[in-house]
Amino acid sequence: MDIRYSLMATLEEANENTYGIQVMNSTSINWNNFAWDEGYIRHYISKFELLKPYLISYIYFGDIGYEYIILELNQIDDLDQIPIGTEIWIPKLTELETFIRNNTK
Repeated sequence: MDIRYSLMATLEEANENTYGIQVMNSTSINWNNFAWDEGYIRHYISKFELLKPYLISYIYFGDIGYEYIILELNQIDDLDQIPIGTEIWIPKLTELETFIRNNTK
């Protein structure tokens, strides 16, 4: 699974549809700068979610479009390489949307 390619496509679509801006280079976002100022929710990945990681996005945001952003924020490049029960952090949607809007070029 090429998470970075999928992330780029997700950001481009989200920004065109939600934010009214076009991402010129979505891979230029430095996710390490995400501050987590509004806190996070701890989530432990189940076996089922390893097979369908978009469910994590749907559970917390009601939209499967944030799947690759969640994985990127948690520095997960390959779901096949993480064990069941791995803890990830789920950001607050408002902070995530603001970060994307402020960090796209």
